[in-house]
Amino acid sequence: MAAPEIPNLLSMRGNRSRGGGRGRGGASNARGGGPAAVDRDKMIRETDTDANGSRRSAVACGYLEDPYVSEFVADIGADTPALRMPIINRGTYVRTIVIDRLIENFINAHPEQNVQIISLGAGTDTRYFRYLDRGHKHQMLYHELDFPIISANKLSFITRSDRLAPPGSEFHALRSVPDHDPERKMWGYFTDTDKKAGYLFHPMDLRNLPAEIDCIRTDLPTLLVSECCLCYLTTDQADAVLNFFTSRILTIGTVIYEPTNPSSAFGRVMTANLAARNLAMPSIATYDSLNAQLDRLRAAGLDMFQEGASINWLWDNWVEDDEKVRLGQVQMFDEEEEWRLLGEHYLVVWGAREQRLTEGAFGGWDFLEGEEERRIKETGEE
Repeated sequence: MAAPEIPNLLSMRGNRSRGGGRGRGGASNARGGGPAAVDRDKMIRETDTDANGSRRSAVACGYLEDPYVSEFVADIGADTPALRMPIINRGTYVRTIVIDRLIENFINAHPEQNVQIISLGAGTDTRYFRYLDRGHKHQMLYHELDFPIISANKLSFITRSDRLAPPGSEFHALRSVPDHDPERKMWGYFTDTDKKAGYLFHPMDLRNLPAEIDCIRTDLPTLLVSECCLCYLTTDQADAVLNFFTSRILTIGTVIYEPTNPSSAFGRVMTANLAARNLAMPSIATYDSLNAQLDRLRAAGLDMFQEGASINWLWDNWVEDDEKVRLGQVQMFDEEEEWRLLGEHYLVVWGAREQRLTEGAFGGWDFLEGEEERRIKETGEE
């Protein structure tokens, strides 16, 4: 799901316009039917278009490299994206490189080990294709979960693109499946006979998970990724999704990116403007701080460690000085005060649990410091 629209979020700072967010389909605040619930679901699904626009802008301006993002555009001739303001491009950059680093360190911790990644509300995310370019095709079993209509759209984008589905590829073969119904059926492929590597898209509503999800492995080290997805669910719904996976998979970790601190003046503006778009993020009222998010991971059974940081802190501590210089040359940035305000209202948290047989599955995270670890080092207080 996409992060909220920044123009309205910053209206309290003045009337200068801003661009969009990033994210995928997930679930709304409403249960059951009715026009309001249907309309809210539609608005949530449409955040993926905003997300793609923000990624394309960050790539076009030179913040990120992604050769696949423009393949997921409805208008094939729309080669030039609408450029976002610098504060949006920087935000897209930070959360992308942070989540990428967490995922890649997980994959690379044991190159000989197959791993499983489950992306919630994946939409038109390009990570699977980018990770193929890094040689992980036969190491990762990559699942994406999203609304059925998002699934159908993504399959259409992939199979029309020679870059995403070149002749002779597994994706190219999807074009010839005569009874394929992406509105209801899982689609994708395996790259080995043991079904421990491949790509699978599961069309579903996260509010109504089935008793079991086909082809989810419980014997592989698993990373669950929610990039602005679970926040669109109620607290009970979001907890149920986390517990669905942590109750079935022994060696599992998660990475969650979402807004925080909704009760501040800035947070109240965010909430009001979401409501004006018929959107809501009900669970962030419960998980409204870094400490609350870390408690959430512990409650979900991720008891080996829990860590996290605001986007502000991650920019300061995870982005090298020479990279900051490069980004300053990519686009002039004069919104430091607004950036600090925005960065304190988004965070990334990560945590994990391992069983003895897979000890070290999350060893790649050992040197990725967050705010909590830094606080303990500086104060000596657990």
